[in-house]
Amino acid sequence: MLLPQPRPDTPLNKLFTLVENRSQFEFRQSRLNVFETRLRSEAVPLHFPHVVFTAMLKGRKVMHLGEQQQRFDYLPGESVILPKHSPMLIDFPDATLEEPTQCLALELDSELINQTLALMNERWPRLKESGNWTIDYQRCHVQNTGALTLAVNRLLQIPDEEAGIRDLMADLTLKELLIRLYQTQAGTWLVHQADALKNQHRLAAVITFIRNNLHKPITPDELAGIACMSRPSFFRSFRREIGLTPLAFILQERITHASKLLTQQPRLSISEIAWASGFVSVPWFCLQFKKSTGHTPGEFRIQRGLLS
Repeated sequence: MLLPQPRPDTPLNKLFTLVENRSQFEFRQSRLNVFETRLRSEAVPLHFPHVVFTAMLKGRKVMHLGEQQQRFDYLPGESVILPKHSPMLIDFPDATLEEPTQCLALELDSELINQTLALMNERWPRLKESGNWTIDYQRCHVQNTGALTLAVNRLLQIPDEEAGIRDLMADLTLKELLIRLYQTQAGTWLVHQADALKNQHRLAAVITFIRNNLHKPITPDELAGIACMSRPSFFRSFRREIGLTPLAFILQERITHASKLLTQQPRLSISEIAWASGFVSVPWFCLQFKKSTGHTPGEFRIQRGLLS
């Protein structure tokens, strides 16, 4: 999984506080805040007067959102989008002087959000059964795609640009980041709801078929037929709405399935798990698994205490 590249830690002698030390960078249509915490703490309040996009860069914190105090661990490779004036309480269970947490918070102009949505719906419409592109604050917590992470990384580099070009680069990167965020939200929802939507949505039917047939060879023409689309139209629509090509999505699902088998079926051998997940060879499985997770299948089991 592609992870964000944090900004350099603030030197200790330049910190204003050990809890949520803030570095601010002003752009024409947004404000970028980078927060660092170096002290274990609980129930730290935070809110913004604008819509805010946040991305965890380093370490772990525990978020408590809204009146219902929705609670979840917030980790690198994840993002949260919240409407203006949304209350947050944040715990920092692991923060230390040597290992600070780092998180960006991007305050966004509402007009920029609406303009980007209008542009996408005009020039890059979704399938009819999907409805319009929109921002969904109910599904505020998302796992970043590689494309969204790359946009976050580009955003973090903008403060280092020359002053004359900084706002131009920010405008371009903000639009890209919003597009990738909308795409990630929509794709995550469709993937999670695929089984329930398989009779109403063509791509949901495709996703359900893939999951039910991971142990078999799956061809693009077969998937296009399930979607009742030509192969080029199917590839365009799938990548637009899911954020991945069909082949990349199949690989992702096979890695996810293999991860579950490695955890839940400790008596199965690595080769048995490779075949059950649809990989054509064990070396190819091990290569792709490490590329995706950062660990070989054997290391993955050891990390979870399943092997000694």
